[in-house]
Amino acid sequence: MKTLKIQLATLMLSLGIALSASANSNVIRIAHSEYAFTYDPLFCSWSDVGRICAVAYDALLKFEPTNKVLVPHLAKSYKQLDGGARYRFLLNKNVTFHDGNKLTAHDVKYSYERVLALKDGVSSLIQDVNNINVIDDYTLDILLKKPTATFLYGVPLIMIINSKTAKNNEVDGDWGQKYLNDHDLGSGPYKLSLHLAEQRAEFKRYDNYWKGWRTDNIDGIAFLWIKDSATQRLMLEKGDLDIMMEPVLSELKDLKKNRNLRIHSSSSAVVFSIDFRTIRKPLDNINVRKALAHAVDYDYHLNVALEGFGQRAKGPLSSQLMFFNDDLPLVDFNMNKAKQYMKKAGYANGGFTLKVVYESAQAEKQRALEMIQQNWGMLGIKIEPVGTDYMGQLNYQKNKDSDIDVYLGYLWPSAAETDIALRTFYHSDYVEFGDNAAWWTSDKVDKLFDAGIVEQNINKRSQLYKNLQLEIVKAFPSAFVSVAPFVIVANKRVVGYEYNPAYHQAVDVYNMTLSN
Repeated sequence: MKTLKIQLATLMLSLGIALSASANSNVIRIAHSEYAFTYDPLFCSWSDVGRICAVAYDALLKFEPTNKVLVPHLAKSYKQLDGGARYRFLLNKNVTFHDGNKLTAHDVKYSYERVLALKDGVSSLIQDVNNINVIDDYTLDILLKKPTATFLYGVPLIMIINSKTAKNNEVDGDWGQKYLNDHDLGSGPYKLSLHLAEQRAEFKRYDNYWKGWRTDNIDGIAFLWIKDSATQRLMLEKGDLDIMMEPVLSELKDLKKNRNLRIHSSSSAVVFSIDFRTIRKPLDNINVRKALAHAVDYDYHLNVALEGFGQRAKGPLSSQLMFFNDDLPLVDFNMNKAKQYMKKAGYANGGFTLKVVYESAQAEKQRALEMIQQNWGMLGIKIEPVGTDYMGQLNYQKNKDSDIDVYLGYLWPSAAETDIALRTFYHSDYVEFGDNAAWWTSDKVDKLFDAGIVEQNINKRSQLYKNLQLEIVKAFPSAFVSVAPFVIVANKRVVGYEYNPAYHQAVDVYNMTLSN
């Protein structure tokens, strides 16, 4: 403990924490393990950059988490035209960027064209955009290649940037990407005031923010990138942090005893799944997949791996998202059923080996691996673990000829909309992109996707996506284990935090306060 305290003191000195934000100040101090490698909102669907986007940038629309609806933001109003092939947006006229430049429809056009040109990050959310017509400084039309019911749900993640400053700082036609490595170009409530690469970023309130300021608004934010969770915890308990974004779940019982702290737990939009590579023997046999799914101890995972947090998953979609099918059959943990399916598949005594890849740094996946090693071993199956990191696992998933049989992964939506949440995982057009670890496809599911994305009647859309979820569950491409919890630990002075599935791991500081 003495060594850790010395390390903490050294770290705090290097970060200048005492100089920038004391425990009594109106600056919120937030720690997490990943540093934001850029301030470019192109990557705002990534958790590290997404935290920056939530405070420094604005989009045309926002996702309101309580009612799961879209609400106007930079756009004071919008309407659908041409049967859903065109959307007209009327902008608020009092918006300025952090350097004082007025935000107009020309900035919106530039921001969307930039995302499409760079073909990275959030670009997949607006691939159906065909053209953007500026009608006047505060009115524009976004034209789609075809009516697309999902389009609006990608809009909250397309942040609008200052086109004049971006153009003035382009390097070899990079659309301002290099400049955004250490600058922000937003119109959000907070503007970047200090950047220390891979250490800390500070934001202070932008006095001319178009939505105005309450007397109890938070004045500033200090994002601290601290990889070691033990250091984060000690700082939180000492009062040198306000929010710990990634607590170790096994430590929450002790942290709960601290009267100065509050644990905020929510069901997320993320589903933890055990994916079977269905194009490899013996996993091409649905009875083998059924056996493996019934040999997963779901309650153990919730109670041990997730320490009592999280919820049981019914299928590939979280109940946080619309069109969730609550009537899906629930696969139970039943070793007798598992043995019966193994016998039906012609593997009564097992007799084969499965290579299982997992992210070795994640405690949840380590525990899941230990559990399936034991349970699948009882079916006569030998498990060969392959530990790696995220990029290593993604490369295995993309490779059709990979010798990995089973993948421990997450169905992680890039936006809070059902089609967006499921399409890259289960539509055959995306099978080689890496999300579909199972490499399972279905013509029937493709047709349901293709009908759902253009259907404008919400009741008909709901039924299409509920049927789609049922078809996926019936095919057993995966064992759907849990809806991953999202848990933060905060100082009790933090008031008003709310989880938002559209901005996973982000903190809406503007709508929060710090009590005395």
